[in-house]
Amino acid sequence: MGKQDTLRRSQPGSELQLSRPPVIVTDAETRSALAAVRSLGAAGIPVHAVAARRRSLAGASRFTSQEHRLPNAEGEPRAWSEALERLARSLPGSLVLPVTEVALGTIYAFGVDERIPVAAPDRTAYERVTDKHELM
Repeated sequence: MGKQDTLRRSQPGSELQLSRPPVIVTDAETRSALAAVRSLGAAGIPVHAVAARRRSLAGASRFTSQEHRLPNAEGEPRAWSEALERLARSLPGSLVLPVTEVALGTIYAFGVDERIPVAAPDRTAYERVTDKHELM
């Protein structure tokens, strides 16, 4: 059992079940997010989908525990990052899985990765691979 796994009883007298911390999947409008939600959900991990609009592709999945509407990361990056951080803090032990480059770039731009767990390469590695002059 990992550090963040905990045991809980769903009902008194029932078998102990493994409870895992939730994963917050960004960009729920995309097929990539839907694939992530399905994989995580099939593994028994609670998934929260983040989208700018209601009834997103990944948000509609049977594996999504809850869909959350946040501002658009591209149009309102500061508001999006603040809302994402609030959401992560409201879900104890949660991990953010940014799906698109816009989401990950916004997370790095506003330092969200310094305050909440994010499943991503470290900032230096990200900056090196996204710097086209460095790659040339």
